[in-house]
Amino acid sequence: MKRKVIKQGHNTLTITLPKKWCNKFNVKGGDELDLQERGTGLLVNTETIINLDKIEIDVSCLDRSSILYYIRNCYRRGFDEIVVRFDNQKTKYYRTGEDINVISIIHKEVSRLVGMEIVEEKKGSCVIKELSVPQIKEFDDILRRIFLLLTNTSNDLFEGLKNLDTSLIIK
Repeated sequence: MKRKVIKQGHNTLTITLPKKWCNKFNVKGGDELDLQERGTGLLVNTETIINLDKIEIDVSCLDRSSILYYIRNCYRRGFDEIVVRFDNQKTKYYRTGEDINVISIIHKEVSRLVGMEIVEEKKGSCVIKELSVPQIKEFDDILRRIFLLLTNTSNDLFEGLKNLDTSLIIK
């Protein structure tokens, strides 16, 4: 969209903002906007930026494929944190006809999402967070994730030894 530059006084240039954009972000006369230079362009931000930081989803009644698509679409929409809730520990995998663990479906999908990790896991919920740009304030989350991975690995090893399942033991 093109806008005409209006000269006001000796040193000031003005452009108008589109009405549709102003209505969408509730921008009114007298409001302050944040401008940032980006190469040869300007980036205009309002105080009321749409925030896609966190979303909470419930996958209780979904099958395996639907859970995968739901999580993947939240990732594609740009959410930095996805809280997944589920009532049942198992769900149906219609292709094979078997019941599989919901948390294992979530783990499999998160392993495919670049920069995303499960930072908290409880019975009936888990938190998926973007950790590709770690900050000092997220150190506790990263440390919890490492501890969770070590716990899961040791549980798998213990189960493999208990059931004499050699496929879980690294040779």
